[in-house]
Amino acid sequence: MLTTLKSWFDPPSLAGDAEQTMRVNLLNANMIFINIYLLLVMITYLFGVPMSIGVVIFDGLLFIFILLLRYWLFQGHINAACIGLLLGSYITTTLVVISMGSVTSPATNTFVLITLLAGIFFQRGGVLVSATVISVTVLALIMAENAGLLPAPTILVLMPQWLTYSIVFLVAGSLIQYVMQAMRKALQALRMENEERKHAALLQQAVYSIAEAAHTAQSLQDLYAQIQNHVSQVMDVGNFSIALYNEKTARLDFVFVIAESNQPTAHPNYELTGQVFLHGRSLLYQPGSTLHSCAVWLGVPLVVAGKVIGVMALEHRTDPQAYTAREQHMLEFVSSQVATAIERKQTEQRLRESNQRFEQIAAAIQETFWIIDTSDNRVLYVSPAYAQLWGVTDDFDYPGLAEFIASILPEDRSTMLAAMEKQNRGMPTDIRYRIQRANGSVRWVWDRSSPVFDEDDQLVRKVAVVTDITEVMDAEAALAQLNLELEQRVEERTTQLRQSEETSRALFEN
Repeated sequence: MLTTLKSWFDPPSLAGDAEQTMRVNLLNANMIFINIYLLLVMITYLFGVPMSIGVVIFDGLLFIFILLLRYWLFQGHINAACIGLLLGSYITTTLVVISMGSVTSPATNTFVLITLLAGIFFQRGGVLVSATVISVTVLALIMAENAGLLPAPTILVLMPQWLTYSIVFLVAGSLIQYVMQAMRKALQALRMENEERKHAALLQQAVYSIAEAAHTAQSLQDLYAQIQNHVSQVMDVGNFSIALYNEKTARLDFVFVIAESNQPTAHPNYELTGQVFLHGRSLLYQPGSTLHSCAVWLGVPLVVAGKVIGVMALEHRTDPQAYTAREQHMLEFVSSQVATAIERKQTEQRLRESNQRFEQIAAAIQETFWIIDTSDNRVLYVSPAYAQLWGVTDDFDYPGLAEFIASILPEDRSTMLAAMEKQNRGMPTDIRYRIQRANGSVRWVWDRSSPVFDEDDQLVRKVAVVTDITEVMDAEAALAQLNLELEQRVEERTTQLRQSEETSRALFEN
């Protein structure tokens, strides 16, 4: 019950319009106050307070009239409710003054309240009209009272008193209207400030979201779609397009184009996009009736480190006021982060493609490919061929320096350590050594290392290519063994021939 009673007293809500809400609240409060007063008057009559039956009937009709005005108010007819309240107050006050028989009665002061209400609910014209009507009414009452037409006149009202009343009505109404106008301006300024803050917050959120999208987007197309979505949070994007400059072809390529929701396809404006790219400045173009396919076009350059990399453009087919200078400034504000995000994603994609090509090449070659940081001898990269040569699993971890040295046979480690000293001095090396694989077998390897210097000619990395030469070394060993056996056979044959020659010479001499 209390909730129902409270809802009866509460005024209708007008979201987003502070001025109208204030008028409605004042109207509702005045109507409730008047109805409560009228209800109390009728209740006192029921309890035996002496009162004319005509006054009670009039109070009841006025009570119903105020209820009707509240109904209009809740239906959204605010001006009608205002006029009805002022008119009802005017008629009631006039009748009360007539019934009391003198303009000097306290009831005449109610006219001042009516003028104040007119100043609250209407502009300067409404105050002037209400003050004029009331002034004429008071003049008529004064003349009627002076002529003896009002019941039981006791005080003679002079014209200066009427002039005083008129001045008071006008000044009071004008003063309250001035105050209300100042309040309206303050509310409007506050509303505009709140809107600017909201737009600023939306812009900051859009910029932050676009920066995040550069990291979370799975591809460039996904990034473009997220950019379009975030821009649409702060303005009507209409037809949206992103064009990027292709250095290989020396032309602008429209990498992302999306149409309005009610349009099947979007056709980007090549001419205007080219102008924005060439001049490096944003452009707000409203062709009017000369270009029927476009009502307004807005484009901003995408700039990274002072270089224009492309253009982001919006186009609306039907509403010429869809984009104004405000939207132009907003899009300029967002464009820098858009350009940065696109450049970052392009760099990531190029790096990913480069890494993929490198991995494909490294996986195709049989040699083991090493990249080592010379500052701490940390292995930065080892090609997949390492797993086969060293006899480890394919999901191996990059070996450390100690682990690598331990895999070399003890009698060959000095060769490797001496080569590493040369490498750390920026010298290339070419050595052969033996390693022991994970299964205990021994392999011969051929290690060629080359230094890598930065732009300051400082050694930063060394690159090594290691080849399995076990078969070559085995062949060389077999060849050496064969040569040794041949030499031994030749020597044995030579000895035999020498002995045979000596025997033959002895027989000949005998």
